[in-house]
Amino acid sequence: MANSAVSPHAVLGEGGKAAGATGRLSSWILTRVQLPTWPLLPIAGAIVGIYSGLAAGALANGVGFLTGLALGEGRLWAAATQGPGVLAAPVMQAFRAASWHPEYAVGGIPLALIALWFSRGPGETSTEREEQQLGRRRLRTLGLLLLGAIALYYQLVVLAALNAAFGYHEDLLTAIQEMPFWARILTPAAGGLVVGYILKGHPEVWGHGIPEVVGAVDNGGKGIDARAGIIKLIASSVTIGSGGSTGREGPITFGAGAIAASVGRTLGFSEKELCALIAGGAGAGIAASFNAPLAGAIFGLEIILRKIELRVLSPILLASATATMVGQSVLGKAPVLDHLDYYLRSGWELLTYALLGILIGVFSFGFTRILHHVESFFTGKWKWLFLSRWLGLLPLPLRACVGGALVGLMCVFFWEGTIIWGSGHEYVNLALDGKLTAWQMATSAMAKVIGTVTTLGSGGAGGLFFPSAVLGSMTGGTLGGLLHSWAPTMFGRAGAYATVGMGGAVAAILRGPMMALVMVYELSGDYEVMLPLMITCTISSELCHALRQRSGAAH
Repeated sequence: MANSAVSPHAVLGEGGKAAGATGRLSSWILTRVQLPTWPLLPIAGAIVGIYSGLAAGALANGVGFLTGLALGEGRLWAAATQGPGVLAAPVMQAFRAASWHPEYAVGGIPLALIALWFSRGPGETSTEREEQQLGRRRLRTLGLLLLGAIALYYQLVVLAALNAAFGYHEDLLTAIQEMPFWARILTPAAGGLVVGYILKGHPEVWGHGIPEVVGAVDNGGKGIDARAGIIKLIASSVTIGSGGSTGREGPITFGAGAIAASVGRTLGFSEKELCALIAGGAGAGIAASFNAPLAGAIFGLEIILRKIELRVLSPILLASATATMVGQSVLGKAPVLDHLDYYLRSGWELLTYALLGILIGVFSFGFTRILHHVESFFTGKWKWLFLSRWLGLLPLPLRACVGGALVGLMCVFFWEGTIIWGSGHEYVNLALDGKLTAWQMATSAMAKVIGTVTTLGSGGAGGLFFPSAVLGSMTGGTLGGLLHSWAPTMFGRAGAYATVGMGGAVAAILRGPMMALVMVYELSGDYEVMLPLMITCTISSELCHALRQRSGAAH
């Protein structure tokens, strides 16, 4: 009987000894690398960057898919009715052209499995220090996040390939003009109705995106999570894809920042580390959207975190780098803006770029004030006006539907209505290429402002980032076109001023001159544009901020 007792090692056998040895080895590694402290934040930043790039790709593909449906492309239906052979041909071509990058799976999956292996406990977890237990949980979480990111990446590649095969590929501006007038009205109205139902009951998702992320950082990382970010991305894709006059950058900032917040909480970061990770995620979303990694990193530091510390640089830089890598794989490497060779014609242009900074600073302030008043109008705060009181009594879906119908009416009755549809990206390139007159750019700027404030003020989802860039490019192009027609040897073409004006408006709206000038430099690829950008961005940002302060003091 004395010999009937069996030791645990005898029961476990060699497998138990191996597991115990693995557990002791992992404990030794966790202790030596000190996973709960320094190395984890940059690693988490890289993981967040991957998810931010995936979010940017998903939003862009969602907008592209819905735009194709809204414009009545119908290629999928036509191919399906003509037989499976016709259906398979574009799919196979798109799949062959897709960026599969098998090295991501070959390198990432073993790395994730190794992390999961070493996160296994030694069997006597009660003897482990609390720091080692935390390290194991974090290592397991990182391994699962990496596996999930790889799986989502290849699903998104498939979606992007299908979108490329059956999405819309023709001239967007021409297609909008060729739409029946009733479709141009009903499509944004239907989009507003759907978005209203999506956002109903989720007030934490309302807003333009960037201010909410800044507020979350000010509140120690509280107030946003991955669920809210996904809702924001879905609602914004519906708004933009159905013709709403908003941008993708605000929603992707919110979505990526919210995902980063959930990752940081799961990993048990402190408030300071969590805020750095949120800033990294938000900047990574911008980096992936614009294919501008340095601008994305500066966005996270200058606008979201609003301070620069050596400790937070590495996760933010790694997040922007990995997000750009994923974004290029899903969205392609084509530049967002057409390339423009820039040079100063004369020293007088430094004064005209200072004038441009003043104009854009005033117009940007006016843009934000108009948006504030339109939001008050749609929410019934204009008590002296019956229409405002009536709109305020409507539920959010109907209110957003009314706003969408108004945007559709603008697309019908104004030739500039095509700039209202979506982000207006095509008009920026037309201005850069000198294909618009000064009058066309001036009226387009006004149309974009009216369309954007109506879309957002009535309850639509989206951001101000790219609409403000459109406003700046049209304002700069108008000034440049007038000056060049008056003295062509003294002043550059309209496209040069449109490029600088775009950066000036982004700097003014976001109060981020560093981010704006680096972004335009990365998009233009021309260092010569840096000097006028520094002048215009500094003046527009400071002037708009000063006007906001005076306005706030007045109220």
